[in-house]
Order: sequence, then C-alpha cells, then structure tokens
Amino acid sequence: NYKALKFLLQRLGTAKVVPNMWETASGAAKEGETALLAITRELEEEIGIKASKEDIKYIGSYVRVNDFVEVFMLKINIDTKELILQQEEVQAVKWATISEYEELINTKQAVDTSFIIFKQYYDKFYNAQIVFENGMRIFKKI
Repeated sequence: NYKALKFLLQRLGTAKVVPNMWETASGAAKEGETALLAITRELEEEIGIKASKEDIKYIGSYVRVNDFVEVFMLKINIDTKELILQQEEVQAVKWATISEYEELINTKQAVDTSFIIFKQYYDKFYNAQIVFENGMRIFKKI
C-alpha cells in the first residue's frame, strides 16, 4: 500500500512486553547483524514478508536509555490476508493512517515506538509540496 499508512501488528495478550498493544514491526539486531538485515529478518519472522533491501528506506533514528532505534519504511504492496503471522508474537495486523495510529497511542492501545520519526517523515514528504523560493527547493505543508 503506497499511501502514507502505518502497518501495525497487535501483540498477543500473553506477551511479556506490551501485551495486546498495537505497534510497528520491530526487533533487535543479533550480534554481527546490520540494521537492514535485522529488519528483513524480523519482517519475515513476524509476518512472513520477504522484503528486499530496495524495498526498505531508512528514515531516522533516536537514542533510548539502553539502546538506539533505527526506523525504516517498507514501500511495497501488502495484502494482509496473505500474511503468515508469527503465532508466538502476533495476533492481528491492520493498516492505520497517521491520525488513527496517533489515536491508538493516545488511548493507550498502541506503543509509540518510531511514531514521531514516521510523523516527521510523513509531514515532510507526504503532507507537503516542493516549491522553489529564491532559487532554493523547500518543502511547504499542504
């Protein structure tokens, strides 16, 4: 789906971390694994998507107390009916607009991991138009 939508996974009710919460696909890199390799592995493990590095775009990162998070955008069409959900982790999937995802976060139904970076990316590239002022290319909000 090439629209500016977030693809969300709902964790199992029995999960040790964020049970029943909606979040983006995520996971930790294994020793010696690059972030790009980690995200392709996590996508295949969690929802059965075999993504190529050409389908994945780095859009930002941030530091947490004990680690750092790199945020990627996957730009492929996905039919949710064809996904293979990892039974040990994922109970449901769905598409959400930025505002729908924000509402899930505000009502404590979703984890906000990567939301700020994705929203900034959306505001700059999907919710803006490129214009030239004084010979310079700038992004203006629509």
